Amino acid sequence: LAYGSPISDMVINLRPARGVEVKVRDGTSGKPVRNVTAAELVNGHRGIVMSLSLDQNGGGFIPSAIAGSSLSFWAMGYVPLTINDWNGQGLEVTLEGQSAR
Repeated sequence: LAYGSPISDMVINLRPARGVEVKVRDGTSGKPVRNVTAAELVNGHRGIVMSLSLDQNGGGFIPSAIAGSSLSFWAMGYVPLTINDWNGQGLEVTLEGQSAR
């Protein structure tokens, strides 16, 4: 956003955006996973961390502004999954359960 100075009576209207759709499923049963944590990875370190409460179909939204970053998804009882260099398109994430030890 570029502007000159002085400015009087400038109004910038913003509208909310839902973001990009993500669907998360269990890798064995195919059932939706309802609670997931997603994190943007910047140079191998966590940036933005999001706790996602997904709908009954395992669907929710993540910000499109983090496109180009790597993303890590994890949930209790599942192995974390990393998606490198996310292209900003909708995601179908399949999480695999942790093996019993």
